[in-house]
Parts: sequence; C-alpha cells; structure tokens
Amino acid sequence: MVNRFDVFSITRIGESHVRKSKPCQDSSSSEKLADGFAVCVSDGHGGSDYFRSDRGSRFACEAFLEAAKRNHGAESVSKVDADALGDTFFRSLTGFILSLWHDRISEDLVAEPIRTEELNDVSDCMRDRYLSGVQTHTAYGATLIGAVVCKGFWYGIQIGDGELICVSNNAEWSRPIPEDDKCVGSVTTSLCDDNAVNEFRWCFSDSIPEAVFVATDGVDKSFGLEQTDEIDSFYDLIIKRFQEQGRAAAIAELSQFLPILSKKGSGDDVSISGVVRHRARSAKLLKDASKRIAGKLCGKPKK
Repeated sequence: MVNRFDVFSITRIGESHVRKSKPCQDSSSSEKLADGFAVCVSDGHGGSDYFRSDRGSRFACEAFLEAAKRNHGAESVSKVDADALGDTFFRSLTGFILSLWHDRISEDLVAEPIRTEELNDVSDCMRDRYLSGVQTHTAYGATLIGAVVCKGFWYGIQIGDGELICVSNNAEWSRPIPEDDKCVGSVTTSLCDDNAVNEFRWCFSDSIPEAVFVATDGVDKSFGLEQTDEIDSFYDLIIKRFQEQGRAAAIAELSQFLPILSKKGSGDDVSISGVVRHRARSAKLLKDASKRIAGKLCGKPKK
C-alpha cells in the first residue's frame, strides 16, 4: 500500500499577510502510517480575538496525526477496518482530536500565559473573558480537515471551511463531505466552538481513490466562487505532475506556485495536503499549467 502512493503537505503564507507583516495562520501535515497515509490542513482564524490561532492550527494538525497513528499506526491500540467506520467511530475520533487539541492549548498556556500586550486589539467582551481565564482556548481558534487512506478504505473529517476533494480511479471528481450551512462568507465553524464536537462532518468509502486532497479556503477562494471545474483542473494537473515527474519535482513546483495563487487570488494563506497514486499518464507539466492558471487569475478581484 505505502509503495503505491505519494503523500505531501505544503503551506505558504498569503500575500496579504506578507504585506501586513502578519504570521502565517495555516498549518499542514502529512505522514505515512503502517499501511496507509494521513494528511491534514488547518486554518487559524487570524482575527484580533484569535491572536494565537497560528498555534491553534499547528496544534490541530498535531492532534489529527496523533489520532491517525493511534488508530492506524504500527502501534495502534486496536486494528480499525472498514466495518468499524460508522458514526460511533467518527464521534469517538473527533472527540479524541478535540481533547488532544485542548490539551495542547493547556500546555501552551502553562508555558506561556496570555500577556497583557496580546490583548491590545481584542474586543472588549473577549478581553474580559481572557483576563478572567474564561474561554482562553478561543484565542487559538482554527478549522481542520483531515483524511486517512488505508488498505481497503479511506475517510475524511472536517470542521469549518476549506475543501476535501477526491478523484476516483474513473476520473470522477467529488466533494464527499457534506457542506456546512454555517460556513458563509467569513463566518466558519471552529474547533474553539462550544459545540465543536457536534459540528464535525465526515465521509467514508471502501473504494480507494486516485487521489485525495485537503485544502484551506485560501485555495478555492483564489479561483473565485463556484469555479469548480477550474479548481478540479488545477488538482488534476497536480496529480499528473506527481505521476509523471515524481514527488520531489511536483512539490518543488507546487511550492513555487502557491504564493502566486495567493497573490493573484485570495491573498490568504494557502495550504494543500494530499495522497496521490503512482501511475504513468501523459499530460502537460504542472509548470505549464501554473502559467496558464496564473494568467486566468490576473486582474481577478480578491475575494
């Protein structure tokens, strides 16, 4: 299984954050498991009330990978197979991830308590809460999308915005995780919500795909709203680049292109993680596609 796929994760700071000298709020991670792969991305909210969300996104990715290794790694507590992947499994998984995320935050607050100067731009309501030690985890608010591909099955989980995109062996594109009607405009559900454990969505399949990608909303917003075909073409070119030129070359070119995508598009941080099957296919190189897509994005207003 592990020799038939490539896995990767790339995060690049957004153009708007570069201009404003703000830290990157995105995080991404990927890892080989005993017989599969885990990939994830997380987008810290970045607003004044979420002044540690860059750490929150990193903690979210760490929590997801730890949960994936616990269930599917070489030293997993018990073997998880396709028959076990029902609502009970996913509710347990997401609850465990949330618990790990809160544990990371508690450790961080002990090591570095919130400083007065961090509250300069915080809203009055949240400042009072932070000073009294209430809901301090909100400062770390972030989204999370993760996927695990194993022998015989794969699944994805999500809270907040961004996208999980899957392409089958029949070249059929899908977004199998249900949409969240609470994610509208700049509003999103979050790991820091009081009801976060009930705001996760998930998908599962016993049909192993050609590729699975998870990406923060800075990517899809760079193409504009409802530009599904153009986004799918972008990911298809990534697949072909991996399959024709290899992992190192594909990662190098995608790493160079993502800042261009942000600059010409959303201006936001951009992160993509993915699992791509090895297979020889004929297609143009990703660098040619990058020029074409960048040309389409020129002059497009930022979302």
